[in-house]
Amino acid sequence: MEEFKGKRFFLYNLSTAGWVLLDSIWLTFAIAFLLPPKEKVAEGMIPFISNERFLGIITVLGAVMLFGRIIDAVADPLVASWTDRSTSRFGRRKFFLIIGGLPLAVSTVLIFFPPTPYTSFINGIYLAIVFGFYFFSLLYMLFPILP
Repeated sequence: MEEFKGKRFFLYNLSTAGWVLLDSIWLTFAIAFLLPPKEKVAEGMIPFISNERFLGIITVLGAVMLFGRIIDAVADPLVASWTDRSTSRFGRRKFFLIIGGLPLAVSTVLIFFPPTPYTSFINGIYLAIVFGFYFFSLLYMLFPILP
């Protein structure tokens, strides 16, 4: 296997910066939508999840994101193994890119449509599941192209 060094290594890894930046920006937007700042709540924007502590140690949003990241951490080695062993006619990696796009798009949209139009524990459960699905789908799309 060819080893990347110097400028080629830097340029290859620079490609990761784009999706990390995009993911960070849109997640910040999603958080502001789901749990708007106090000024926006005063103007009438509805928080979909509570800012209260869950189990006394973590906020509901923190628990939702933690659940999503745990799904991501568990899925990492699974997806890596699946892509390494893939014998698809599209190639080892392209198959995952092809089938990963739709679930990623669906999970992204679902984040902005919680089941209840007000602050609710049900929204927290829903968002934990959807964020888990989102992070898994994102991994499915990105893992084949990660350096």
